[in-house]
Amino acid sequence: GGQLGLGTADKSRDAPVQLPWVGDAAQVVAGYEFSAMLSRDGRVWVWGKGDSGQLGPGRTSSLVPVVVPLP
Repeated sequence: GGQLGLGTADKSRDAPVQLPWVGDAAQVVAGYEFSAMLSRDGRVWVWGKGDSGQLGPGRTSSLVPVVVPLP
């Protein structure tokens, strides 16, 4: 859960929800139980379930978007 990035473990909503950070998005992708965003400033953000490394090294889940540290 958490792939909505709303700070809850919700996996879905019955109605559209305005995401406060979406205005910064250049691109958003969704995977199985996780999501990712490339922000306009070039940072990569991830959230949701990451037990197979989807959210980057050392992170197994996040209920809110977090920046992926890039080399």
